[in-house]
Amino acid sequence: MRLIRPTIEYKAQIEAYRQAFLDCGDSLSGTSGLREYEKAEDWIKHVMLGEQRLYVPLDKVPSIQFISVTKDSHQLVGMINIRYELNEYLMKYGGHIGYSIHPEYRNQGYAKEQLKLGLVECKKSKLSQILVTCNKSNLASAKTIVSQGGILENEIPEEGTKEVIQRYWIPIME
Repeated sequence: MRLIRPTIEYKAQIEAYRQAFLDCGDSLSGTSGLREYEKAEDWIKHVMLGEQRLYVPLDKVPSIQFISVTKDSHQLVGMINIRYELNEYLMKYGGHIGYSIHPEYRNQGYAKEQLKLGLVECKKSKLSQILVTCNKSNLASAKTIVSQGGILENEIPEEGTKEVIQRYWIPIME
């Protein structure tokens, strides 16, 4: 697997990824608002602008969006979004990294590999540790985070929902 920036050549796969999540009712975590974009090209423009502070709304932070594709067939299996700074909401609930795996490719080790590659990207920053969060009910995500060195700091209720958020820190500097 490798992380690449989304490009128009993945248009059909990006749109299919979105539709798969809409069909099964799952959250599109780590996708920079893909749910809101029917056309992949509009979403790609959105994520490119989202990298630059100038174009990011005041209540958001700049981020880098990646899609995860298999090395052999270039199949889009996941998405990961990296934020090198946190606002109040992200510090509580969202963390530095958000990610998801296509429903058809879950339980095949892709989440672990994707998070590992995302942490490699984070090592390029000046951060010494990365906050990654998940819903307490998402046992697979918690297992993935722990597999990459995640240390549970605490659990907090998410305001306005019935969800409990687990907050993990992953040290990335040696």
